[in-house]
Amino acid sequence: MVDAMKSARDDLKVGLEETNIDEIEDLHDDMDELLDEQEEINEIMGRTYGVPEELDDDELMDELDTLEDEFEEEEEEEKETETPAYLVSAAAAANNEVKATEGKTVVSPVEAKKVEAKEAEDILA
Repeated sequence: MVDAMKSARDDLKVGLEETNIDEIEDLHDDMDELLDEQEEINEIMGRTYGVPEELDDDELMDELDTLEDEFEEEEEEEKETETPAYLVSAAAAANNEVKATEGKTVVSPVEAKKVEAKEAEDILA
């Protein structure tokens, strides 16, 4: 065991004699400079332009929720004003009073009343 310790000591001495401490210090200084430059680059890249630095996530989520609600309300209003395709009468289709819009059949309110009146006449006749 003592021989192993002597051998390790001799190997360590040889290794330290071959090592240039000034070279290690220079390398360490170079690494410090590079890390400082990298930190400076990261700081520059992390800048925001035209965006307030104090953005509140809760405020942004509230605004998004409001926009979603408005969008849903608009969709509901559109659905309420459209006449579903299954309600379009054959008479309206025959009279070309039906308008095709984006694959949906839409009848204007005036045309729908005319069709309803005609259908009522047909039923009574």
